[in-house]
Amino acid sequence: MKIIHTADWHLGQEFFHYDRKEEHLCFFQQLCRLVKEEQPDALVVCGDIFHSATPSNATTRLYTEQMVTLHESCPSMVIVVTAGNHDSCSRLESTGEVWRLANVKVLGGIEREEQTGEIILERHIIELDGKGYIVAVPFISEKNYALFPELLQAVESRNIKALPVVMMGHLAVSGSDFTGHDQPIGGIESEQLSNLGNGYDYLALGHIHCPQTLKESNGHARYCGSPIQVNFDEKYPHSVSIVEVEKHGDAVSIKDFYIHPFQKFYDVPKNALPFDEALEALRQFSPAESGYVRLNVLVKDYAPSDAEARIQEVMALKKNLYFCYIQLEHEKSLSSTERKIFNTQEIRMMQPIELAKTFYQEKYGTDLEDEMSKMLSEAIQNVTNPDQLSLL
Repeated sequence: MKIIHTADWHLGQEFFHYDRKEEHLCFFQQLCRLVKEEQPDALVVCGDIFHSATPSNATTRLYTEQMVTLHESCPSMVIVVTAGNHDSCSRLESTGEVWRLANVKVLGGIEREEQTGEIILERHIIELDGKGYIVAVPFISEKNYALFPELLQAVESRNIKALPVVMMGHLAVSGSDFTGHDQPIGGIESEQLSNLGNGYDYLALGHIHCPQTLKESNGHARYCGSPIQVNFDEKYPHSVSIVEVEKHGDAVSIKDFYIHPFQKFYDVPKNALPFDEALEALRQFSPAESGYVRLNVLVKDYAPSDAEARIQEVMALKKNLYFCYIQLEHEKSLSSTERKIFNTQEIRMMQPIELAKTFYQEKYGTDLEDEMSKMLSEAIQNVTNPDQLSLL
């Protein structure tokens, strides 16, 4: 069985008010050429089709047109689409019956038997006649992760011909490289790979944008990564994966197909400089390829009040560059050896405003302003004493 594995398209993303439709069209053109050349048995799309649960009509039209084009590139290919955490499962599935005419299977969420409450396993098992099985699992809550091994057991009982088994998932696996992701306090919640069960030949993963084959999987589990760069910190090649398995239990062949970006991402200068020097670096910057620009500025406290206006004057002369924002780096940021380390008990004993002031000092190298401190204290008071808030 041969599949093409892709995920995390994030169609409809506006990047600092810039429309990315042309970038996604450039990706789809490359993907369609690849499909036409490889003629795979299946294309699996592992979640985050859209950037928003309520995509615009233009974004939905883009998705529809490109899915039809992908089908026409290889009519025998089965396309399996599962929802990610950015998608609306009901919206994605609403046209599922129509998509069957184009050999597209759409799984937005799980369904349960009305009387027993048991998950209907059959809808997640897609058999490719004589080729293998695709176990399609959309983004689900952690309490339902037992679905993964349950489905693998169900496939094992019927796979008497030892056909390849590919399982799809949209989640963070422990030990993955989360580079480029905005991580919440405490980090990204993740699951142990071993808890997802055994019996798959290839685990096609979505959600993490950095392409990687998980070491723990011995080459059997992979994030193909997002096809286009979603933010400035995703400083790695973006790709889709071509995967081949001869029969169940065999080694897996994985090839990367790198997507050439329509727009580049530029950090100017590479290392933060004082504003005037950074602005001069931007004035001198003239790349061959168009792209987005982030200005890296070294400051003691704040950027100059007229920074944006001065940047726009420079950018007016650069037709192939799109300015996004100023990345500030503070001169007085504390080194790791200077940072205060608190244990759990000490944190519990601290007032929230104290903790906030400490965090601000460590991150920005300066004290929290009195006015900001006052506003934060009022917000904390309103949260901790909601009854008083209702009387205001």
